[in-house]
Amino acid sequence: MKKGFTLIEMLAVLFLLLILSAIVVPEAVKRTNKAEEDTISANVLNYIKEVETSVVNEIGKDDGVNLEGTFQVNDGILTNETISYPINLKGDLPSSGTIIIATNGKVSSANLIYKQFQTVYDGHNIEITHIDE
Repeated sequence: MKKGFTLIEMLAVLFLLLILSAIVVPEAVKRTNKAEEDTISANVLNYIKEVETSVVNEIGKDDGVNLEGTFQVNDGILTNETISYPINLKGDLPSSGTIIIATNGKVSSANLIYKQFQTVYDGHNIEITHIDE
């Protein structure tokens, strides 16, 4: 008598593997996407905190730059009609967007693009949307 697996046994194992992969793969993708969104959210908060720190530093200087109002963001650099102000932060910087700095030096809102994500900051919360290309 030959030893080995029958076709039915091999199909049963294959069927079980397919069911397991149908359960595991979507969960793994969901967790990967959540981790990426958490990273983007942390990057946005770091950038905003660095912008606010820059505002405070400029206020303390005699010849400080007025960082109040609406700014365009290009590769992390704040620009408006009169100035171009680089934000000294290492790591991922927003590629584009807008940021509004209130008179108290706090960022009141921001709409920033990080990689394939659009982020909207309302002064308290961050909303992240995946940009379909």
